[in-house]
Order: sequence, then structure tokens, then C-alpha cells
Amino acid sequence: MFIFFFENDPGSRLAALFYPSFLLGYCQNWTWSWGTVDYTVFVERPDGICLQTAELGEQDCITYIKRKDFEPASISQYEEKGRTWVWTDEAEREKVMNAAELNRERTREKLQYMAYVPHKKKR
Repeated sequence: MFIFFFENDPGSRLAALFYPSFLLGYCQNWTWSWGTVDYTVFVERPDGICLQTAELGEQDCITYIKRKDFEPASISQYEEKGRTWVWTDEAEREKVMNAAELNRERTREKLQYMAYVPHKKKR
């Protein structure tokens, strides 16, 4: 199967790179002196929404980070640094934000549980 993308459009290149997953949004992180550009990407996979990283350059590749436990702070930290998120549409942004809020609630529940679980004393 041939996947078509526009060379100068990072959105279509990232969508082709993560195929068959669906690209929800992306943010440019860093441009290296040799021309490679790092991106943080939200993709929807069959097992849920993931935060991943990718490099676009002469050889496009998915890099090592893949997280499902992202929170709203994971998104806002890029905006605080002056970077802009590019979303496929507003509904996809809302989908990611809802997943981030759900992840934050799950993290709080885990932390509350861990605070009340009695720990064995070391001898």
C-alpha cells in the first residue's frame, strides 16, 4: 500500500508515519542544526490515545517515547514555552483533553490509595 503525503506539510508526513493510527494533533519541539525536526504527537490507536514523539528529516521516524498516562500539564507545558499545538479539528482537541482529565483523576485515585495503604515496617 502506498501512502501519499505532502513533503512540506508536517501534518501529512506525521499522519503517514503513524499510519494506521489516526493523528489527532502535533506540536514542534526542536529543530536540529542538521535539519531534523522533533515533534510531540497525539495519536489514536486501537488501544487508546497515546502521546508519542517523532522526528521528521531525511529519514522520518517514530522515537522512543510512548505514553498513555499524559495529563493536562503534559499539553500546557508546551504552550507555556510558546509552542503551538496543531489539531486536526476542535473535536479531536476535546477528545485529547478529556482523556488527559481522565488520566489525572486516575493518578489522583492511585496516590490517595497509596497514602492510605499501611506499609510494613522494616526490621
